[in-house]
Amino acid sequence: MVIFLCGHIFCYPCVQAMVESASKHHARTIKCPTCRERVNISDISYVSESNSTIPTAQETPPAVISVQGSWGTKIEALIRCIFSIGDAKSIIFSQWNDMLEIVSRALTANNIRYSNQITLSEFTHGSQLRAYWRTKSKNANTAK
Repeated sequence: MVIFLCGHIFCYPCVQAMVESASKHHARTIKCPTCRERVNISDISYVSESNSTIPTAQETPPAVISVQGSWGTKIEALIRCIFSIGDAKSIIFSQWNDMLEIVSRALTANNIRYSNQITLSEFTHGSQLRAYWRTKSKNANTAK
């Protein structure tokens, strides 16, 4: 676990990828993906959740999940999440149609099969699709 000075918490591999990307450009700061506040790389706090030590550069996971295209931190994080869960299916909700249009382009660019044209039941049972997306509407919340 990694904690930025702004208080936001992230997983180690994600922050390591940001630090490596910044280092390629000789930058000494990165932006918090949540609030966009600049954080000095030297001010990042690494917290171990067990008695083990913090991973060193040599122990970093061998491959950081690569995303095709430049979609912004949130959409790229979504794509990495879908890749990281293997063959599990993902349901994506957003209240903004424009956001879902961008997500659909990112899914296509990364060869992730998706649809919003089938029913949820069709998606869950028998579909070879990995992602299903819907806008959040009045009808999306059926809890009474």
